[in-house]
Amino acid sequence: CSAGWESYDDNCYSLIKTDALTWMEAEGQCKEWGAHLVSILSQNEMDFIHDLLVQNEVFNTGTYIGLTDTDEEGIWRWVDSGQKAIYSYWEVRQNTYSEPDGSFLENCAVILLSSLRGHRSWRDVPC
Repeated sequence: CSAGWESYDDNCYSLIKTDALTWMEAEGQCKEWGAHLVSILSQNEMDFIHDLLVQNEVFNTGTYIGLTDTDEEGIWRWVDSGQKAIYSYWEVRQNTYSEPDGSFLENCAVILLSSLRGHRSWRDVPC
């Protein structure tokens, strides 16, 4: 991997902290670098991403991932491959609600990492 990128399972990852961007703008920026927003295909990869966020102290703010249902509502696909998301880590709260919950208004996804107890989950957000 190039300088500033981390290697995991034959892929390269970089956490970019920037001013507020939309999901579309963030994916566009990644494409300019020959990359995409991250696809998370397994628990091990989720653990790696979690550790990367913790090392960089990215808490209580959403970090975009390459997951969207803009093409077909409710069918979440990875932007780099178009594959349906098989593995997921959507937030579920006891008897109140679960993610994704945004209907037609929230078609992109973030990881939200809480500094309290290391809670982590995915949420759908507006693109």
